Amino acid sequence: MSRKPFIFSLLCILGLALFTLMTWINLPELEQYPIHWNAKGEADGFASKTGVFWVLMIIPINQIFITAVCWFIPSIEPLRENFEQSRSAYNIIWTVLMAFVTAAGVMIVLMYHDGGSILTEAPLKWVAGGLSLLFLFIGNVMGKVRQNFLLGIRTPWTLSSELSWEKTHRLGGRLFVITGVVGILMAILLPNIAVYFVITALLGVVAVSFVYSYLVWKDDPNKRQ
Repeated sequence: MSRKPFIFSLLCILGLALFTLMTWINLPELEQYPIHWNAKGEADGFASKTGVFWVLMIIPINQIFITAVCWFIPSIEPLRENFEQSRSAYNIIWTVLMAFVTAAGVMIVLMYHDGGSILTEAPLKWVAGGLSLLFLFIGNVMGKVRQNFLLGIRTPWTLSSELSWEKTHRLGGRLFVITGVVGILMAILLPNIAVYFVITALLGVVAVSFVYSYLVWKDDPNKRQ
């Protein structure tokens, strides 16, 4: 088991759960509270105080699920040796993912934690910035991930060709880093469209990586068929 990211995850779960609970307890008594925001950051869904509790607890519950999955995954990896060689990258991705989810949870709770007032505008620029930072970190370690069934860009061609795996992950890593850098800049300079850019760019990276993995596999004389 990866002890450091596991302990970090437990601290994140405990910290966010306590912050969430204290915030909910101290909510002002209103008939309804915003619980959903549209793409423009405008509140378009409302619920009672009990409803708010369950909405706020979604992130801590997801944290528990992510921690359980990340702890369990290594035990069922068929290519265990390759996975162990990718352990440092795996630990970084686990830690960064948990930090991102925790930050998202804190941001959501803070909408209800402003001197007792309820905020009704979701700061989408922080969402775009957070996703961009996540892509930036993942891109920096993607090239260190060895061929395995559970972590990385897994297509039929990367899993049947080590050359396709290596080249696709190098390209994918660069594209993730570029997406992260540009996304951060857009979150600062063009916050209203930053989220749309990040989502579109992610879909583009996935599509390019998918096609590229096939092209490399096609020309690999050592591919498994």
